[in-house]
Amino acid sequence: MAWQRLDNGIQLDAPRLAVALVQSEAEMLHSPARDVSGFLRGHGERWRIESFTERTFDAVDKIASSFDCVVIGFNAVCHHGGIGEALRAAQTPHSNLLILHQKDHEALGFLEDGLGIDLQPLEAQAFEAHARERREYDELLLNWPRAVLAGGSVQQAIPCQASSWLRFSEDSHWRTVLEVENGGRRVPVMVRTSTTLDRRIVVCSAWLDPRDDKQHARLLENAIAYCAQGRPEIAVVAERAADGAQLPPAALLARKLRLQGASTVEIAPDPGVALRFDRWPLCEVSAVVFRNGEQPEDYLRDDAAAHDGAVSWMQSGGTLVGVNNGRFTLHTGLSDTHWVAQRWALWFHAVDEARWLDGIFRARSVLQVLTKIQSNETRADPERLGLDRDIEELAPQLAALVRAELGGRDHVNGLVSATAAALDIDRLVGRRVLSDEERAGIEAWLRQAFPQASLEERFDVARALGESGRELFADAVTGTSGPLSVVSLIRMREAAAACRAEGAATGEARLEKGSLSELDSRPQLCAEFLAVMTESDLLLVDRAVTTLAKHGVLVRADDRLSENDAETICTEALGLMSYFNMTGEATLPARPETVGLPTGAVEPVLKETRRARAQELEARSKMERLARPLAMAQFVLLLEAIVLSLALALAIVLITSLNFDTLTLFGVAVATATTAFVLFALALVRAELYPTWGRAMAATVSQGIPGLKRRLAALTSEEQAPKP
Repeated sequence: MAWQRLDNGIQLDAPRLAVALVQSEAEMLHSPARDVSGFLRGHGERWRIESFTERTFDAVDKIASSFDCVVIGFNAVCHHGGIGEALRAAQTPHSNLLILHQKDHEALGFLEDGLGIDLQPLEAQAFEAHARERREYDELLLNWPRAVLAGGSVQQAIPCQASSWLRFSEDSHWRTVLEVENGGRRVPVMVRTSTTLDRRIVVCSAWLDPRDDKQHARLLENAIAYCAQGRPEIAVVAERAADGAQLPPAALLARKLRLQGASTVEIAPDPGVALRFDRWPLCEVSAVVFRNGEQPEDYLRDDAAAHDGAVSWMQSGGTLVGVNNGRFTLHTGLSDTHWVAQRWALWFHAVDEARWLDGIFRARSVLQVLTKIQSNETRADPERLGLDRDIEELAPQLAALVRAELGGRDHVNGLVSATAAALDIDRLVGRRVLSDEERAGIEAWLRQAFPQASLEERFDVARALGESGRELFADAVTGTSGPLSVVSLIRMREAAAACRAEGAATGEARLEKGSLSELDSRPQLCAEFLAVMTESDLLLVDRAVTTLAKHGVLVRADDRLSENDAETICTEALGLMSYFNMTGEATLPARPETVGLPTGAVEPVLKETRRARAQELEARSKMERLARPLAMAQFVLLLEAIVLSLALALAIVLITSLNFDTLTLFGVAVATATTAFVLFALALVRAELYPTWGRAMAATVSQGIPGLKRRLAALTSEEQAPKP
């Protein structure tokens, strides 16, 4: 164990790691600046290093199981030698690999089983990388145990060279850490496996320089820590023991937790330095244990909680644990919105993407929920729920859906709301679905359709245009006369939020009394209302909540959850998350049974579901790739069966031609050919190689001449409907 001071003013006691460094002898001479051995040996208190080359690296399985992390050095797989062969010949999955830049595009071919990844050349060499958008302060490899972008601004550039980028399937287990510009779009150059996967692998195609202690060396250290230990799960708060002193109780507790398989860190804040639950590592752990006399209650006071983020951390699922005289006290506050996100995740992972990518409104509703869960509003952990997928990765499928709906026009079948939904999808995916020309055409069509549109559609137009549609929103509000329906009120508030129009909320006084009864019978309408409610809507909120309690899908989730429509599920999720965010109190601890499956049970289920789906998609992709070659092979086999049948019939005729007349020979030929074809076809059917389109031929042949006559009649006759 070795104590080290972190950038946030606390000291960390972490176990000393065993690291295997695999490098090519030739590459170490060609590129000495990329040799990480000197950097690793310079921190002997943190890790124990053992070096391997192509002459000594021959048992990957044994080495991977004996070391906490295996580092595949710069271009180590590209040179002729045993490193690449040993990696490809491994019998067990690699679970703790850090793979640095490789110049050979086939160097990563040994990564399989949902981890397939390809090296692709950049259009031009890159000289700086960026963190994935909106992930600067959440990404594990950029923050733990050392801050790579400490004190930096959003999207701070990291100087580094790169000549290739990493391409992988959208449903793989890879998570992007760093990106570079390539032809007007960003592509990944550093990725890691999801924290829900039991294999911790990091691949980096950027050229990291271990001499750069400000950023590159920190990235290397963080990558090694991730491959060896994964994401920190428990933090034990302790006082640093004096050198040579007896092992304190907190340190013993941390070691016990590690022995039980929990990724545990032991931290010791300096005197006067407060614990911050909104910073690393406490912001990411699931439990903080106090063993040095401190009480969890001290971090739950109003002034302290507002400063250090303890309450918000607890609402996202964190637990404060106090240990005093062998007794444990637990303080938890799992947020109600996390409960909603958890149930929605069970539905999302249980259905195929085709279920919600087949309609423009369904696709928009799913994107809205994913965006909300990934924001800071819900205090949920999307990665633990398997909902951390980058929405922009769905751009190709969504672009195909939207363009199919548009059909080359500037509108969706002349429908205002559907056309506005197309703009909503483009905005939710970072404006990567439509081209600038398509977007401008749709916006122009919506503005042109605005005067003739209904009141609700006018608000849809203003919402879709955002701040640029503020004048249209003002016109729509001015054009309202008399009370509004509940639907009109919902659309007005959605547009007000999108256009940033202050004071546009409308209360119950302007609602049609007749439309209020709809809140008693339409749960989807109730959910939409809850998503835009204000403090002045308490009476209406009660009616909507009562209806959802009776007829809601998520609040009364059962084993048929996956059978429900995507828009219904998503609308209810958005409404419930807005309603539960009205106050900061978490109600789940009062009734633990309402949680359903506990978080510890749900997350492994989501993890396995996601893995099974990825394998299913991979298998389906393989079947699609093999479909055409298989069809051609079936056609060739059937053609060969016909040729062999005719050849056999011809041989029989030639053998018997001296003894029978022509008519008899013809009958023998037909009978022989038919029998032979039936036998060959039966063999193909048994081998599952008979083409489906050949069934009509089989039926005709099996019925002989009468069957041929009926088939010919069916093809040539013009059937007319019987007259009454």
